[in-house]
Amino acid sequence: MHNGDYSLVTIHAKVVDKMYFFGKQKERYFKERDFINKVIEEENLGKEIIDAGCGTGIHLMLFSELGYVARGFDLRKDMVDVAKKRNPSLEIIQGDMRKFPLKGNSDVIICMYGAINYLDTEEGLEKTFNNFYKHLKDKGVAIIDTRYYKNLDEKVYVWSNQEYTLAKRWIKSGDNIGIYRVFYSMPSEGIMEMEDHLQYFQDPFLIGKELEKAGFDEIKIFDNYDINSVFTKNTDSYKPVVVGIKNKNE
Repeated sequence: MHNGDYSLVTIHAKVVDKMYFFGKQKERYFKERDFINKVIEEENLGKEIIDAGCGTGIHLMLFSELGYVARGFDLRKDMVDVAKKRNPSLEIIQGDMRKFPLKGNSDVIICMYGAINYLDTEEGLEKTFNNFYKHLKDKGVAIIDTRYYKNLDEKVYVWSNQEYTLAKRWIKSGDNIGIYRVFYSMPSEGIMEMEDHLQYFQDPFLIGKELEKAGFDEIKIFDNYDINSVFTKNTDSYKPVVVGIKNKNE
């Protein structure tokens, strides 16, 4: 996992949601929540959920509001601090998904917003998914989103209002490795930054194979958080979501 000290997820973690959840990505968060909830309902699962790589705790908040017993962890302390402030009654700790710092089992483990793409080796994936399997109850599911490298464009996207300006671009560098280049400014906070986040774009089909190696019985890959749309190698989208089901056939 890359240990770069990215300001967006460290010293500026307290303001990142102004640009993302309360800004350009609010609809996406709710779409992800609804997709995950539908998977849970279809698999007739319970109400315990763990968010691996929980960031600032938005998903934890959304699922807690739906009556789930939600817990989570993130690698970076700054993100955990924001998540705990947002969700003071929830168990949220600092930790690495390869080591899985939370105890006990859950009905669902989610790993969203491309968090899996900070893992830089197949060994890291293997350790992570073995831990997901270990910490899921029978019939439980792991839900992981990624970015499909082949379909990423390299356009510049800009969002701007009176409070902030945010610009992003994916830059491909080969072998499923790329850069998430982001510029953001927030004059009221005295912030202006541009930084490159190194990303290891985990292929959804590799994720599926690694989940099978970890013991998951059934793998499903959906397109763009749509439970009625299957992601294939011919899909034009770059937003696959992989679902691994534990002990499906027992």
